[in-house]
Amino acid sequence: MEQKQIVQAITPAHDILEEAKSHCKPRISLLQMAESKVDKVNRPEQSKPVTEPDIDSNAKKLVMLTISSPFLSTSGYYNLLGLNYRYGNEAKGNAIKGKLLIEHEFHSGKKGGKTVLLEPTKTAFDIFKLPPEYVNCGFVHRYLQFKVKEGMIAKGIKATIEKTVNGKAIDLVVEGDNTMTAVEIAVTDRHEVVNLRKDIFQAGFTNVVIVCKDKDVLSAVKKKLSSAFDSDILSKVKCCLLAEFLEENG
Repeated sequence: MEQKQIVQAITPAHDILEEAKSHCKPRISLLQMAESKVDKVNRPEQSKPVTEPDIDSNAKKLVMLTISSPFLSTSGYYNLLGLNYRYGNEAKGNAIKGKLLIEHEFHSGKKGGKTVLLEPTKTAFDIFKLPPEYVNCGFVHRYLQFKVKEGMIAKGIKATIEKTVNGKAIDLVVEGDNTMTAVEIAVTDRHEVVNLRKDIFQAGFTNVVIVCKDKDVLSAVKKKLSSAFDSDILSKVKCCLLAEFLEENG
């Protein structure tokens, strides 16, 4: 007989769920919501009510964790809920089927394979009556910004997201001893030619790094840049995956 193995939670799920209270409108217990103790949230009469999908308690708790603590790995969420992979994947599947979560996959370049992210949908925010901080577009982009900043701060290096330099917004600016590096995040190859022109010719950077979502994007970005710029400009830019950037900087 198969024995259910419960993974010890790193942090009590209750604590994580309660963190989201500060974002809740109105203030009501998110833990109660997640455990189906509250059937529905009273909304203003002019607002159209959102029908809650018929999903199990573990799926609801998983959705709430993705809202209150974004950018964790799937295993991180499962650990917090005390679920093994079988039951965790079941909860994830139910939440995706209920259109409360979207799954993103990419390869950061680190050994161990793909990275899987869980993004709460607008429907999830509506059901739990929370402001939509993440609405499908740009989630992986924000995750990569977060990971670059987190990695730099861990090494004692200053990193600022969406810093304005000479009137131009940069995805991240990393500041060392008398140096400033513009870091652009490339989830596709669509905008990097424009971004590089902006960073070098308008913002005045002499060192630009483009952190790409995966190997396919990396290859496409390199190809576009090599067609658009001469060797002098290309000598000022480096394209890489997240893992390579974090290993080389620090």
